[in-house]
Amino acid sequence: MGFPTVYPTGTTVYDPEQANNGYTVISRDGKTDIMTMNGEVVSTTKLNPTGESIQVATQLFAKSGFSSLPVLDSQITICDAQSRTVWQWVASDHFTEFGFDTTAENAIYRLIEENSRSGWQTPWLTIESVRRLGNNVWYDAGDSRFDPDNLIFSAPNANIVAIISSRTGHLVWQLGPTYTKTPALRQLGWLINPTNAQLIDSTLPGAGNLLVFDQGGAAGYGAVSGLSRDGIHNQHREYSRILEINPTTLKIEWQYTPTEAGNVQPLDAYKLYSPQLGGVQRLENGNT
Repeated sequence: MGFPTVYPTGTTVYDPEQANNGYTVISRDGKTDIMTMNGEVVSTTKLNPTGESIQVATQLFAKSGFSSLPVLDSQITICDAQSRTVWQWVASDHFTEFGFDTTAENAIYRLIEENSRSGWQTPWLTIESVRRLGNNVWYDAGDSRFDPDNLIFSAPNANIVAIISSRTGHLVWQLGPTYTKTPALRQLGWLINPTNAQLIDSTLPGAGNLLVFDQGGAAGYGAVSGLSRDGIHNQHREYSRILEINPTTLKIEWQYTPTEAGNVQPLDAYKLYSPQLGGVQRLENGNT
C-alpha cells in the first residue's frame, strides 16, 4: 500500500460556525504561545510556574520489589510552588496492584533482562499525562475512588489507565492491562497504547466521563506470538480511537474511530492513526 510523503501543514479545516472559536495556548521550550484559530501567534510570554507541579521521571533503582536485577522505573513527584517535594510515587512499589498475569510478568522480566544487557533504555512502565481528577459527579455521589485530589495517569506501553489515591498511594481504579475479564471490558475493547486520560471537567459537556486517546500501534505484555516473539508489545492495532467512557459502568458514551471518520475498515482505518503524541480535549461547546 502506498502512502503520501507530503502532507498539508497549518490550519487545514476551519468552520467558524461549528468550531469552539477562541485562542489556543501552546507551552514549549520555556515559553507560551497564544495562537488564533488560523494558527497565527499573537502573543508569546516566558513560563512562570505557580502552584504545584506534577512531574514524571525515569530512574534506575538497584533494588525493586519484584526483580533481582536493577529496574528502570517511573516515578511521579509533586512539588509545591517553592519546588519542594511534597509527594512521591514509584511504579514498582505497586507492581502486584496492576494485576499482570504470569504470562505478562514473564514478558516484563524479559524486558528487564534485555535492559540489563543494553543499558536500561526502556522503563518497564511508561507513565504519561498525570493530573488531579478535579471536582466530579462520582465523588459528589459518594464514590471515594474519585476523590478530586487523586491522580489519574496513562501507562501506554502496558495498556493501562489508572487512578492513584493521593492519600494512600494505592491504585483505586484501573483499566487494563487486559480487556477480556468481564463483559463490560470485552464490549469496551482493548485500549492499546492509551494516553492523555482525564475526567472531563465538571463545567463541560460529558462532565465526569473518562476521555482518552487510544493511540493504537503496538503495546502491552503477554503471550509470545508471531507478532511478538518475546511477549512485549504483544497487542496490535493500526488505527486510533477517541473514547468517552463512563468510568463506573465502562460504557462508551461517545467515540470517534475510523468508522465515525468515514474510513472503510480495514483498508482505510490507518487514516485515523497517531501511535505517538496523541491527545484529546473536550471543548466548551461539546466539540472534542
